[in-house]
Amino acid sequence: MVAIPEPFDTPVIPLPDGRILTSNQMAEWCQHETSCKKAISGGETAMQEIMDKMKDNRAKDMIFALSQLEKINRDNPILADALDMEKVGVFGHSFGGASSVRLAQLDKRIDAVAVLDSDIFLVIPKDSKSLSQPVLYMTASNIDASAQELEEISKNNALTAAYLSGSFPYYFINIAGTTHQSFQSDAMFLAPYISIGGESVTLNAGDTTPARITLVVSTYVLAFFDQHLKGLTKPCWADLQPLILKSRLRSRSKTKTPSL
Repeated sequence: MVAIPEPFDTPVIPLPDGRILTSNQMAEWCQHETSCKKAISGGETAMQEIMDKMKDNRAKDMIFALSQLEKINRDNPILADALDMEKVGVFGHSFGGASSVRLAQLDKRIDAVAVLDSDIFLVIPKDSKSLSQPVLYMTASNIDASAQELEEISKNNALTAAYLSGSFPYYFINIAGTTHQSFQSDAMFLAPYISIGGESVTLNAGDTTPARITLVVSTYVLAFFDQHLKGLTKPCWADLQPLILKSRLRSRSKTKTPSL
């Protein structure tokens, strides 16, 4: 497994040449870049301009990383042939999930995609053709959202599901007792100390825990990739039922639905 931290969107990233990139540098850049200053001041049009510029950046970063991994797997004296580059999956949360879908559109080396609570149309073109790869789509129940926010989230989720469900096979899971932040890989370790903008963040309902939610997410993501990358049939969905937290599962396939 390879994680790809995004420059300027991660607190600290050391580069091979010794330079250190920090999220503070993005704030400093915004003080001098006109469109960024407009976006920060609340200009919706300017914010969209920034998002449009960023749309393919992360996917291109992942394409570069994948090519570098192929080079390492071919030439590195220690790691040569250590990786199976014929079976590659990608997954991400939020903007990372949208970027994962964009990567799968751009690079046919991707064999399976897992999308964790993401509005994919922040990144992909509205008129995109369906993916040819298997897709797992997981969403939060958004227990921290207002009625108005839930209405908007539901619309975005429906659009995302409508697009992703064109893939075969396609799996959809909604996990009860969760928020958008519940899918962060480090949520179980940071709770209850995590905050955004100085405000505390809700990670789970009272009848569950961040650790349990992390177990649910990781169990399904691993089972999905084991099935579609390794050909390893996990126990059927019914055997995973105790981990679901009142989740719902749907699957579509041109042929018989694979079991996990």
